[in-house]
Amino acid sequence: GEWLGKFSDENKYGEWTEELQAATGWLGLNDGKFWMNIEDFVMNSGGVEYARTFGPPWKKITQESRFQKGSLQATAMWEYEARADNEISFAKGAIVEVINVNPGWWYG
Repeated sequence: GEWLGKFSDENKYGEWTEELQAATGWLGLNDGKFWMNIEDFVMNSGGVEYARTFGPPWKKITQESRFQKGSLQATAMWEYEARADNEISFAKGAIVEVINVNPGWWYG
């Protein structure tokens, strides 16, 4: 379906000012193109996936990401005793809110 929210071709919120139209080249045509603010994109999309080719050998890089809804929590599979001041101790079965995920290590 067609995007009908803010910045859609309908312009029902009056968001497409003359200045914005000139800056983006927006024409309001039924051409399959649309604009969406980032808040609406995150709320209405599961994530982003894109691919880009590089040069004659057609090598490709692909990136995929999902937007997280709510906090990320992990259940401890075993007990852990902190060994440094920047670590926490927890018991098996403890629920830990994950703040940052890095390869090989989660921070919570």
